[in-house]
Amino acid sequence: MNQTLTREQPDHQLPLADLLGFLLCAGGPSRVYCRFAWPAHNAVRRVSVGLGADVETHTDAMVGSAVVGFAEAIRHLVGLGVLIPEGTGETIAHSTDSDRLRPYRRRLMRLPPTQAAVIARTAARWTREQRAMERYLPQPLAPATTDVGVQPTEEDSQKSFTLDLG
Repeated sequence: MNQTLTREQPDHQLPLADLLGFLLCAGGPSRVYCRFAWPAHNAVRRVSVGLGADVETHTDAMVGSAVVGFAEAIRHLVGLGVLIPEGTGETIAHSTDSDRLRPYRRRLMRLPPTQAAVIARTAARWTREQRAMERYLPQPLAPATTDVGVQPTEEDSQKSFTLDLG
């Protein structure tokens, strides 16, 4: 069976979770961030336009133009074991399990070459945008330590300084 993603054949429309799976196995990032998900939403919108598929969006304060059903698609992929939750706080993310992406790779190979190329280009762009975004993610604070191998002394803890506001 030849799958297509075009508007002309709505019975062959792909679920959003499958589209994300295709993007992830075609060169998408190995991690999908929860709080900082705008690159993923951009990728879904771009690939939908490139394939002539419809995607519904709404305005979102964190993402800008969010894809409707994105969170449900992520939960579906987590349930399948394709995405694995990791991290805490603002940088909580889902990493990909490359073995669980194998069925998506097989299905991607059965798509028409023009559609597979659109998915691959969009996945590569998603990865580039996410790498650029990662440079600005909040970094976890390192534990307060002194120089390697040097332990603070009682004298160090009693030192003070004077600030001249003159």
